[in-house]
Amino acid sequence: MNLESSFVVRESASRSDMTVSRIAHAFGSTVRHSCMTIPKLPLYLLSALLFVACASSDPAAPPNSDADSIRALETERLRALVEADIPVADRLHADDFHLVNPSGRTFTKEQYLGGIASGELDYLVFEPESEIQVRILGESAVVRYRSITEINVGEQYFPPERFWHTDTYEHRDGRWQAVWSQATTIMEQHP
Repeated sequence: MNLESSFVVRESASRSDMTVSRIAHAFGSTVRHSCMTIPKLPLYLLSALLFVACASSDPAAPPNSDADSIRALETERLRALVEADIPVADRLHADDFHLVNPSGRTFTKEQYLGGIASGELDYLVFEPESEIQVRILGESAVVRYRSITEINVGEQYFPPERFWHTDTYEHRDGRWQAVWSQATTIMEQHP
């Protein structure tokens, strides 16, 4: 029985695939057309090498920096809204930003940040209650998370409520900015 095998591994940006690439280079393989050919190896050795390569994801290695940057921006945006830090909020919201609030009303950037600057909209609490999930699609990114929000709107107080938030960011002029934001009230589920 022949225990030798050969196969092809596609190169990609994942740490496991890069580890496989380094192993393949150590065995003298060559790179052709974005594929890497690993020479014939005993099957047990090949299996062991692949297991180590796939299992060696370093949890201390830096995660996806673009997604982490956008998470940090969203956290900074929420902080700026609560603290009414208009210069920071202005920088983080694109000029064509639009908000759809839980009641379905829409606000432009000027209306939204103007309301915060005047104190008409006064966030007392606005913080993520779940992980901020990020999907990057080229020059756009979609952010989704649950939050808890407590706010005064004019003279009316709204106690803490839970919302789903979906925000869209675009990469413009070398920076990410929020362009759309929508909040949906999370209703209590009854059995």
